[in-house]
Amino acid sequence: MTSSAQTPILPELKNARFAVSTVFFLLGVLFATWVSRIPAVSHRLQLNEAELGIALLGLAVGALLAFPVAGWATAKYGSKIVTTIGVILMALSLPLIPLAPNMVGLTLMLVLLGVGNGGTDVAMNSQAVDVEKEYQKPIMSSFHALYSVGGIAGSLMGGLMASLQMAPLWHFGLVTLLTLITVFLVAPKLLNVPGTGEHGPVFALPSAKLLGLGVVIFCVAVGEGAMADWSAIYLKDSLSTTDQMATAGYLAFSGAMVLGRVFGDSMRAKLGAVVLVGTGALLSAAGLLLGLIFPYPWAALLGFACVGWGLSSGFPVAFSAAGNVPGVHPSLAMAAIATMGYTGFLLGPPIIGFVAHATTLTWGLGLVVVLSLIAAAFSRNVKMADVKG
Repeated sequence: MTSSAQTPILPELKNARFAVSTVFFLLGVLFATWVSRIPAVSHRLQLNEAELGIALLGLAVGALLAFPVAGWATAKYGSKIVTTIGVILMALSLPLIPLAPNMVGLTLMLVLLGVGNGGTDVAMNSQAVDVEKEYQKPIMSSFHALYSVGGIAGSLMGGLMASLQMAPLWHFGLVTLLTLITVFLVAPKLLNVPGTGEHGPVFALPSAKLLGLGVVIFCVAVGEGAMADWSAIYLKDSLSTTDQMATAGYLAFSGAMVLGRVFGDSMRAKLGAVVLVGTGALLSAAGLLLGLIFPYPWAALLGFACVGWGLSSGFPVAFSAAGNVPGVHPSLAMAAIATMGYTGFLLGPPIIGFVAHATTLTWGLGLVVVLSLIAAAFSRNVKMADVKG
């Protein structure tokens, strides 16, 4: 194999990497923009917790509907056009959310947002795999790191807009305008990998190799969802910390995850995909186990950080591996594992809640320890990530 040090990277390829990186960042910003203003939108519509929960399901339904369609469309027409359409759809749907007159209208708008989010997710990861193959070295984690950075940027902007008492409609409209301008500038630079042009199935049952990848990404997704939904509650209710300390739980997790993804590509180049994902999952299990055994805030924060760093390479490496599974179009493979991952996001936190209700939240979060060990056991399935195109 010719290394990137021996083969100069063409300017067109560098531009494509910049464009894909920008799309990942934008998707993080768009999603975080909505999440940061959920309280304001919910308050305007006077929704209770149950009604808001039903509306939020619209986002999941939209994404799950989009995954197979986006995989098929990307295989047929190429990832460039589908990525562009997906991010534009998500951007345009954002300012429609504050216009919803009631819970039903909000649910429908969130279905639309979910379709844009899910479609872009599949297509941009397919585009990222194509760029990574051309680079002939690991760069997938850098894309996912920028998604995380975009999420942080969107959250900070949302907090600022809320403090300025800017209405969500104007806030969302501003983000949409900036996104559309940015897409107009970078979309032409995306790598132009033509689709097959053939009519294939929109959905197909995943192969055994994809199921193995799906197990890894499912376990990782449950861990990420658990940290988002339960870390603050564990610190506040189980360890009796202050509200400020409780918010530090997710910050410890997300900060460690960003760092893990920043260094993930270089570590994957040195260690290989299997070792990186396997040892990371073991770190997640061991760190969280110790954090749950010792009932102190510092131990919990350290455990949450271990989960963030340990699971940080799960998604990017799994997508890289999916793009190299023999006999399966990369976009269809990514649609399959994205569906399994999103299922983990949806099912994990409620299951932890049920376990916590029956026992304690400590035992509920213990599920993440178990699933991290399962991810480590199935880590051999990511070895295709090291295959160079």
